[in-house]
Amino acid sequence: MPSSCVQGCGLIVDGNAITLDWGALGVKYGSEVDDNAFSSAVPARTDGFERMRTIRARFTNNSCQTHLITYWAEIPHLNMNMVAGNYWDTALYCTGQSGSQPSATNFNVNNSARCRLAHPGGGQVMRMSWGSVQTTLRRDLVAPGATYHMLASFWRSIIDRQDHAENRLSWPSMSLKYQAIPIS
Repeated sequence: MPSSCVQGCGLIVDGNAITLDWGALGVKYGSEVDDNAFSSAVPARTDGFERMRTIRARFTNNSCQTHLITYWAEIPHLNMNMVAGNYWDTALYCTGQSGSQPSATNFNVNNSARCRLAHPGGGQVMRMSWGSVQTTLRRDLVAPGATYHMLASFWRSIIDRQDHAENRLSWPSMSLKYQAIPIS
């Protein structure tokens, strides 16, 4: 068997001997992390969703085995502070495709992790914190030699807004993680 048929597929050809390459048989992990904390006073009402942040990652399958890639986006916790008269909607989105990078200018709100908060009445400042906002796991197959591009983005929509210094949206970091498992 020619060495090009087995290199990177879990076998090492050395002369007439074939041995296992345990590293080529394992799961491959990766991530891109944006550690720049986000904290912003909430601006005027928006017309639909506006993108706040985007990160990208890619996995190149350098083996001759098809890989099953599983990927997701995550924010460790999301905080909203608001006074009465506000209604905000946020979405953490994740997508991917083989060959070229996905567009960062739009997203599918139905495939997003959503956090919404409304404070219609009077009273004190409402503070809400969600722990570990994570998208659903996305899966795809990556052919040998192919590059799979992933994108995570955070969006917000300010449906109603009353101006106040306490209005704030924040999170500490955002990550895009993946694992790739050889399946054939």
